[in-house]
Amino acid sequence: MTLTLTGHDLAIDDVVAVARRAERVTLAPEALERMRQARALVDRTREDGTPTYGLTTGLGVQKRVTVAQDDTAFEWRQILETRAGVGPLAPADVVRGAMLVFANQMAAGFTCIRPVLAERLVQALNEDMRPPVRSLGSIGASDLPPVADLVCEVFAGMDLAPGEGLALFNTSAFGTARAALALADAARLLDAADVAAALSLEGFAANISPLHPAVERARPDPVLARTLVRLRELLDGSYTLPPIRKLP
Repeated sequence: MTLTLTGHDLAIDDVVAVARRAERVTLAPEALERMRQARALVDRTREDGTPTYGLTTGLGVQKRVTVAQDDTAFEWRQILETRAGVGPLAPADVVRGAMLVFANQMAAGFTCIRPVLAERLVQALNEDMRPPVRSLGSIGASDLPPVADLVCEVFAGMDLAPGEGLALFNTSAFGTARAALALADAARLLDAADVAAALSLEGFAANISPLHPAVERARPDPVLARTLVRLRELLDGSYTLPPIRKLP
């Protein structure tokens, strides 16, 4: 199967499929068009000379300093200055998940990143590229050091257009990917706990009256209700679970 990125409907299961099962990825045509339109707007802004953070000006304390039009190295300098990660390498599934989240953010068309960069990132995913990314270190907001590692590996040798330096490392893709994978693992563990509970009830011929739907009505907690429903589903057909009679 191939996952199509639109920039608006990425789900946790999608992150797991690409990060851990190497599902292929493509960019929706409408996403590419949004990116072209956003880039055209940025180019017009720069040509007009409108002071714009990270596009026509420096960053941080240098935000009042104008970047020379012919300073083509400015974009990569920003990235290299934030490449300060340390510690062990991040797990491959986290890196691939971050690449997917980042590509989807690009597809939304809210940055100045050109389609060619998003296409390169998707190509790296489809080639099962696993860039070495150091997992520790933080500079201000976002995931600056790990993203800088990722950008230097994936986009090495590519020229960056004005404004793309800031747009490339100013993302929380790594934190988002870690959270998505952690939630997927938690859901799997909860499901395993339900299965273990059902097997225990079956194996010990337990009293299953606490699973009656009346319990859900007496204690209207949504989490409890989901668990009881799941246990009844798992025990469907079990000798321990006779047909449930409706209360008058």
